[in-house]
Amino acid sequence: AKERRLSCQATHMMFATQYRDEAAESYAVHEFSYLLKPFRPDDILPVFHQAQQNLLARGRQLAVRTNYDTVYLPIVDIVYAETIYPKLLIHTSNQHIDTRMTILELSRQVAGEGFYRPHNSYLINLSYIRAIRNRSILMEGGALIPIGKTRRVSEIKAAILLWRGRQES
Repeated sequence: AKERRLSCQATHMMFATQYRDEAAESYAVHEFSYLLKPFRPDDILPVFHQAQQNLLARGRQLAVRTNYDTVYLPIVDIVYAETIYPKLLIHTSNQHIDTRMTILELSRQVAGEGFYRPHNSYLINLSYIRAIRNRSILMEGGALIPIGKTRRVSEIKAAILLWRGRQES
C-alpha cells in the first residue's frame, strides 16, 4: 500500500482485517476506508458507492501505463507533460510519471480538457499557468515551459481566455 500510494495519489484504498491494531498503520497511507472483520456484504456497498462518488467528483481519469503498472490519474491533476525521448514525463503537483505514451496520444486523450501545446515537446494544463513571459510560460510549481518558434504569445493568451470563459459558464 505504501508503494502504491507513492505512485498514485488518486487510488482509493480500503482495508479489511480482524486486527484493530493495524488500523493505525493504514492511516499512514491515507486509506479511504477500514473495515473490521467480521463484516456483512451490506457494510461494503456504501463504502464502494462513496469511493465511486469521490472519483466522479474529481472528473475524468487517464489510464497511464508505466513500466510496472497502470496508474489512474485525474486529468485535472496534470500540470504539464514533456517529452524526454523516448519517454513522456507527466507532472502533477506531487508526482512525476514516466510513460511510453507519446505527447500526441496524450493530447488526444485530454482534448477538450483545457490543454495546450506551446512547444512540440510540451503539453500544458491552462489552469496551472501563473505567468507568460517573452518566450516561456511559468507554471504552478515553478516549471518554466518554452514557447516554440512557431507559436505566438497572443495564441496562448487567447487559448487561456477561451478556456477560462468555458470554466465560468
